[in-house]
Amino acid sequence: MKFNAYLAIIAMAALCASCVKEPVAGDGVGQTSGEDRDYAHYSDDVAVRGWVRIKLDEQSQPLKVGAFTRGEVESGDPRLDEIAAQLGATEIRRVYADGGRFAERRRRFGLHRWYDIKIDENIPVTRAEASIAELPGVAYVQPIYKVKLLGGPIVPAEYVYVPAAAQARRSVAAGELPFDDPDLSKQWHYHNDGSIEGMVAGADINLFEGWEVLGTKGDPEVIVAVIDSGVQWDHPDLADNMWINEAELNGVKGEDDDNNGYYDDIYGGCFMPNYYPHDKPGGILKAGTHGTHVAGTIAAVNGNGIGVCGVAGGTGNHDGVKLMTLQVMRDDAADDIPFNDVFPYAADNGAVIASCSWTISQTGMDQATKDGIDYFQANAGWDDTDGDGINDVQTGPMQGGLVIAGAGNSGTDKVFYPAKYKDVIGVGAIDGDMTVAWYSEYGEGIDVLAPGGNQEGSGEYNRPEIWGVYSTYPNGGYAYSAGTSMACPHVSGVAALILSKFKGQGFTAEELRNKVERSCRPLSEPMDPKYHGGIGNGLIDVTLALTEVPEEGPEKPQFEAIPAPASVRITGPVPVDGNGMPVVKYNFEYAEVVNGTAGEMTRNVLSNTYNAGEEFVYMFPGKSEAEYKFRMNAVDRYGNESEYIELQSETLEFENHAPTLLREFSDVEIRQAGEDYARLYTLVTYFEDEDAQYGDEMTFTVENSNDAVVRTELRNGRTLAVIPLTKGSCVVTVTATDTRGASTTAAINVTVLAGAGSAPTFKRQLGSLTLPAAGSFVRQYDLNDYVYDADMPDDELTFSAVSSDASVVTAAVTGTTLEVTGLKKGDATVQVTVTDRGGNSAENELFVSVAQEPGSQSGGATLRLYPNPATDYVNITLSGAGSGSADVVFYDSAARQVMKTTAELDASGTARIDGISGLTPGAYTVSVKQGGNTYKGTVLKR
Repeated sequence: MKFNAYLAIIAMAALCASCVKEPVAGDGVGQTSGEDRDYAHYSDDVAVRGWVRIKLDEQSQPLKVGAFTRGEVESGDPRLDEIAAQLGATEIRRVYADGGRFAERRRRFGLHRWYDIKIDENIPVTRAEASIAELPGVAYVQPIYKVKLLGGPIVPAEYVYVPAAAQARRSVAAGELPFDDPDLSKQWHYHNDGSIEGMVAGADINLFEGWEVLGTKGDPEVIVAVIDSGVQWDHPDLADNMWINEAELNGVKGEDDDNNGYYDDIYGGCFMPNYYPHDKPGGILKAGTHGTHVAGTIAAVNGNGIGVCGVAGGTGNHDGVKLMTLQVMRDDAADDIPFNDVFPYAADNGAVIASCSWTISQTGMDQATKDGIDYFQANAGWDDTDGDGINDVQTGPMQGGLVIAGAGNSGTDKVFYPAKYKDVIGVGAIDGDMTVAWYSEYGEGIDVLAPGGNQEGSGEYNRPEIWGVYSTYPNGGYAYSAGTSMACPHVSGVAALILSKFKGQGFTAEELRNKVERSCRPLSEPMDPKYHGGIGNGLIDVTLALTEVPEEGPEKPQFEAIPAPASVRITGPVPVDGNGMPVVKYNFEYAEVVNGTAGEMTRNVLSNTYNAGEEFVYMFPGKSEAEYKFRMNAVDRYGNESEYIELQSETLEFENHAPTLLREFSDVEIRQAGEDYARLYTLVTYFEDEDAQYGDEMTFTVENSNDAVVRTELRNGRTLAVIPLTKGSCVVTVTATDTRGASTTAAINVTVLAGAGSAPTFKRQLGSLTLPAAGSFVRQYDLNDYVYDADMPDDELTFSAVSSDASVVTAAVTGTTLEVTGLKKGDATVQVTVTDRGGNSAENELFVSVAQEPGSQSGGATLRLYPNPATDYVNITLSGAGSGSADVVFYDSAARQVMKTTAELDASGTARIDGISGLTPGAYTVSVKQGGNTYKGTVLKR
């Protein structure tokens, strides 16, 4: 996967669920105008346009569902009908399915009270929320939030260049691998020996040793729901580990054979209501690159002699964990109404772990998704055999369900939901060099880290494709990809592996979650201070799954505080927990001491990235020549805390340096005005402050020499947006200033080449053209006569042409001239495209019919005329005729003879005909008689 801006900002800002009495607007919402000017529009990448989702309270009667004529809503609630009619509503449908034999259990969780209402797409969803929120009996009202996959373009294996050194290493190590799957050696994320250039040994999940420690490589009783794009269920490396609904496999097509509320759901289900019949949801599955890649990491079949291995893929003897494919979107996330019944379906049909490599929101969990997750966590692994809605028997390998989710790929400290939800294991990503991946979210909500890989980031983050996670790909293929999408299935696989070891009556999802979150080790590398407290318990390690909760808490830190310029060095040996393992974090408090009195303490969490006994180092950023008091203790992976220690220290003075310019801004030409052509600059990649280690910070200001040409915006204090407004030039000046006022300035010379405007158009049709004969006949068109562009002369147009059958007609464009040449009898269409400087384009078609072949052909000879078009002379060649005299006659378009001459053909059958300069420009038929045979062709005279 290519980690360009697309992947780095796959972050989607959305809103938390709104209580009916208190509709909320937040990130991703912009103001609208006109009749709805008091309401905001959700961004189209945040929420679905034209739909609103509601939940009724327990006392309300169910609504009638179905489609109806606009303005004639018949929901069963007259008050709702009136508002729905005002909103242009035309459909009401259930969010959660009835559930077949699980209907009563679903009702007990209130899933039957959720409805989606389709409204006029031009009406802001926030207006619908506000209107419906006033109704009694409505418990919640919210938009339908879109989901975003956490992986981008995937690089198929056949497109990846593997350095010879890496390949040599793999061939040597192949005999030592635990399975014969040929591409296992490419899965460094399972076992990383550091031999790939730039990688660090141990940047993996320690899977090979983990298999031995746990004594299992999977168990078919464990079912993992892959909630994603569709999984290729018949992939040769996945098929044996796919969950199969035997009742549907052996049942009647189009029937709900197992009474679970779904039809033909053999390998899972499709939860995209725009892509299945509403009255028969079920198994219309389409294999996706993202879902198939995720599934392979969890449970590709091990030991089958093909492809790759999965974390819990078994041994090739039908003993891997099972994969249930639950499709919530296509790879392009195109379905606009995701989810619905996905979590309840997983619980009702045997899944106990849900792997979710997607995000919803950074600001909150919407209530509809939360209800679904809560149902899964409470009911997975259980059955309600008597149908009274209350579980009465454990049927799965554990009681309850565990949800695992990727944290997001925008590289910020705001973890996305559902990963941030307290009952979900949130997964961040590491790179192959044992650092937090540059794209990974961090902060509150991260519980564990796992390998997510890296591919083609920017600058220092740029990596070759083999740094990606290697897994299965549709059409029986394999590919590299990267992201927290790829980290998530590692943790899902580890959870499935641990459950395979501890499964049984009475074992709970909470116990599994504790074991997963405790199976972590430190990154063993100094890290950017911004990650402190934001990486959970560290890197997941399968070998630690058997560690027990120690009876005693960790040792008290034996740290000291050492003065440094504008900072304090907090350092000392890493304490251990009751198992002798390094602690995972420290509770750290500090306050400035003024006139001998300490102020109110501020609390932070510091992550431990060092092994037991190694020297822990934290540079506390403070003021220059100030005094601070500190309190801190150690916390182990089980949540046990040590006693607190107290420290106090002064900071030293430091010599301030102005920010430095790392690289000059290049002059930039923007081809056209408009928001779509804005240029973005991440300013911290252009400026650096060497005093940052002392807590110094840069702020940026921007000046613009001509506000009419471009508009400048400073986003998030560090990203400059230059937005072209009209044709012209200007200078944008950027100044970086540190906390002491020292500054550095750099300039960007900006030229906007054209103003904003509409796309070019064809003001008249090219129409049709009949060529009387082929040969090398040419017809020319000046395309300027056919095209209009409101931005001219400031814009620039380019033309191209393509023939539908180049054997009949060829088309070429030189500048603005289109030349159409007939080669043989037949018909073809020439498509002409005009494109302006901004990339806007228009198309037109010329329909061409060639009436005759290049002339009669006798004795195996054919006539060729060149150059064609001609100016002063034309060559004739009778291929295969040989030398001799030939009579040559020119006829104009009215079939009148205008020129006659005798030509002497050389041995190749060629002669030059001079004297055509006096002919009027146009098309002429040329008749050549030689040896009793007549040949005809057409030449264009310029």
